[in-house]
Amino acid sequence: MLIPDVFEKHKYEPKGIIHIGAHMCEERDIYARAGCGDDKVLWIEGNPRIADQVRQRLPSTVNIASAIISNAPGTVKFNISSNGQSSSYRDLALHAVYHPDVTYVDQMELPAYTLPQFLDIRGESIAKYDTLIMDIQGAEYDVLLGAENFLKLGYFRAIYMEVNTGEVYKGCGLLEDIKILLEKYSYNLVDINMTAYQWGDAFFVRSVTVTNK
Repeated sequence: MLIPDVFEKHKYEPKGIIHIGAHMCEERDIYARAGCGDDKVLWIEGNPRIADQVRQRLPSTVNIASAIISNAPGTVKFNISSNGQSSSYRDLALHAVYHPDVTYVDQMELPAYTLPQFLDIRGESIAKYDTLIMDIQGAEYDVLLGAENFLKLGYFRAIYMEVNTGEVYKGCGLLEDIKILLEKYSYNLVDINMTAYQWGDAFFVRSVTVTNK
């Protein structure tokens, strides 16, 4: 996470976390310190091979699923990157300029789901989770569009995500697009940390509390 101690800094206590773009669950200790142990975190990883590695290396209490979460159900061509961390169903754009050493080395055809659809398939209740975290290489805006009803109903009190100010991945939603969408549902940008490569992390907190869900 590019914003150090983001929960403590903003006096935010997550009750349950959905983390899309799990990779190897590197933030697991951070979440535990914030009060969200394995029973309060749902990890979602797009690359099924990495999800299998997590199951082999981490305790069985880690709740990880392999899925592509997007704005609509369907099938996508998921590109596997040479560094293991830049995989995406979007093609490289500025990323290839800033990091020419990173390339796509493989491709998998995988089913895609909206977040509400995927939770329904798994029998997971959204009411358990009040915090959404995303690190999915240019697909964050897509997930928000697919979960717009969750935003409208205020299920998430806060959203922490990777954002782009340039076309790091082809066709990716930009920070301004994300701000417009989230501000529509009373989510305010309260913190941001950008890199020199037109990507960074942003933390949005909802200013309205919804009690009738």
